[in-house]
Amino acid sequence: MNLYELSNNYNQLAQLIEENSDAVENDVLIDTLDAIETTMEDKAENIAKLVQSLKAEEEGIKAEVKRLNDKKKVITNKQANLKSYLQDVMQQTGKTKFKSGTFSFAIQKNPPKAVIDDLSLLPFEVLVVQPPTPDLNIIKGMLKAGEEVPGAHLEQGESLRIR
Repeated sequence: MNLYELSNNYNQLAQLIEENSDAVENDVLIDTLDAIETTMEDKAENIAKLVQSLKAEEEGIKAEVKRLNDKKKVITNKQANLKSYLQDVMQQTGKTKFKSGTFSFAIQKNPPKAVIDDLSLLPFEVLVVQPPTPDLNIIKGMLKAGEEVPGAHLEQGESLRIR
C-alpha cells in the first residue's frame, strides 16, 4: 500500500482508512490511535509514515484527476470540432435540415445575447457592483509594520511540521 514499513497496528489503521475512506470519522481515528500502546516517539514515527503514505496517495489521485480533466478537455474539443465541421458542410451545401437514420439535423438560430460594445457607456443600473474584498497581504504588512488597521488584527497559530 505504501513506501514505508508500518508496524502491525498502524498497518491495520492504514487499512481501516483505505477501506472506509469516506466513513472513518476523526473520533474513530483518535480512539484507535489512543488504543495503540507505544512510546510517544514510536507513535509519532508511525503516524508520520502513515501521513506520508496518505500524502503519496493524494498526489497520485491529484495526478489522475489532472489526467482525466485533460482527457475530458480533448474529448470536449473533438465534439465541438466535429459539430463545427458538420455545420460548415451543411451550410456550404445548403442542406440545413434533414434526417438520417437515428439522428435529425437542423441548423437553427440561437437565442439572442447581449454584446457589450463600450462598458463605459452602460448606465449604472445595469452594472453589478461587487462588494469590496480585503487585501490580506497588505493588511498583514501594515499590522507587522506597527500600523493600526481598524477591524483587523494579527493572529499566529501553530501547526505540526513533519520533515
